[in-house]
Amino acid sequence: TEIKKLDVSPAIAIITGLKGTFNTQEGVFKVTLPRNDVKITVDGWAMPPFMGGGDMIRTVTREGATWNDLPFKFEAGTPPFVQATALAAAFDWIDEIGIDEIRAHEHGLVEQTLSAFSQMGDIKVFGPASADDRGALVTFAVDGVHPHDVAEILGRAGVCVRAGHHCAGPLMDELGVSSTTRASFAVHNSSEDVDRLVAALGDVRRIFGD
Repeated sequence: TEIKKLDVSPAIAIITGLKGTFNTQEGVFKVTLPRNDVKITVDGWAMPPFMGGGDMIRTVTREGATWNDLPFKFEAGTPPFVQATALAAAFDWIDEIGIDEIRAHEHGLVEQTLSAFSQMGDIKVFGPASADDRGALVTFAVDGVHPHDVAEILGRAGVCVRAGHHCAGPLMDELGVSSTTRASFAVHNSSEDVDRLVAALGDVRRIFGD
């Protein structure tokens, strides 16, 4: 899988499999500089290992231990080789489709959703108005209905969304809301999925309507 070069040259790049069609939390921790040049620090202190196990130590004595070089320092015990193999397969699948094709497909679904929501006066969309300025998701709120209630009713119709603060409390404070509903799209979604979302939101409005 190609990793497009950025305008900056980070010492460490982290790639999550969760956003790449992989089904667990496996990812990639890529060190792009010689190991001896990389210093991972937290508040100025060298970051200690967060797990203990084989290969993450250099020496062990009664008084203490010294740590191995990167990446071994953070790879304690038996490597997750099963997950790594599946992650590679997921990346191969993305390559077969084409990242540009995936982006274009997701862009079309977001554009369709924004267009539909613009015709529904009781739905507020958070974020840019144009699909060109968004990733593959639309965050919204239905006037007078808690996002958890929205998610519950949509779920009954087979439409899965996320509801809550999305681990972004400061952003919620900035937006002046306690939570939102988020519809996320990927390569496996279709235009019909957007139609089902819009239809299910009609159920929300009917149930909570005056």
